[in-house]
Amino acid sequence: MPDIVVRGAAWYRELGTEESPGTIVCTVSGATRRAGVGEFTMGTPLREVVETVGGGPRPGRRITAVMSGVANALVPESMLDTPVSYEGFANIGSGLGAAGFIVFDDATDMVAVAAGVSRFLAVESCGQCTPCKEDGLRISDALERLREGEAHERDIDDINERLQNVAFGARCNLATQHQVVVESIMRLFPDQFTGHLHGTAPAAPPYPIAALVQILRNHAIVDQHEALKQPDWSFDEVYSGKAPADRLDDHRAATEQL
Repeated sequence: MPDIVVRGAAWYRELGTEESPGTIVCTVSGATRRAGVGEFTMGTPLREVVETVGGGPRPGRRITAVMSGVANALVPESMLDTPVSYEGFANIGSGLGAAGFIVFDDATDMVAVAAGVSRFLAVESCGQCTPCKEDGLRISDALERLREGEAHERDIDDINERLQNVAFGARCNLATQHQVVVESIMRLFPDQFTGHLHGTAPAAPPYPIAALVQILRNHAIVDQHEALKQPDWSFDEVYSGKAPADRLDDHRAATEQL
């Protein structure tokens, strides 16, 4: 910021690309040697960001994909040289978001990742749009059964059917994000889904998707409290069955009567 104030906008636009000028702060976590944050000129290859901040893949492992936040299609290993810019990620059918990158390698259970992402987005849905909330929760539940090795063929059919409907009539982009992320994971890692379905892959531990609290000694610490959050946005022991929008409307109505 001081440099921009002193040198001006024209100087700042000399950095980066024409459509994405300047720099961006990137966060790297997941299956890398370390987690960290670094500032890069827009247009820097994603591979360079991962290697510089994250130290590259873990010993003996190979990076298979990178997810920008929890709301964009995964970037497969074959596209790691994609420039970190808004147009660069758009050109490969993904999105840059806030440049928070979660890295996965060949030891990552991607069904667990899909279940973690799906649960986060289903819980965070406010419920104003019924398909977003209800179909989102059904997708999340089916992916949980798949992760635990307790799914049936009908669960895969249900996931695919509800992914087509979850964004119907949506007033915001959350449902589309749910659709895009889960579809991209299923498309890139079909063998892992088949393995969990037919019992050739063992049940996997949950892959928590939550807010990043801090990076401590090169390790990313996420909000473990998120796992206790109910779909109605409460932290009650039992889910009320209400959407957050309905529950909070009831609260406001009660307040107005006082």
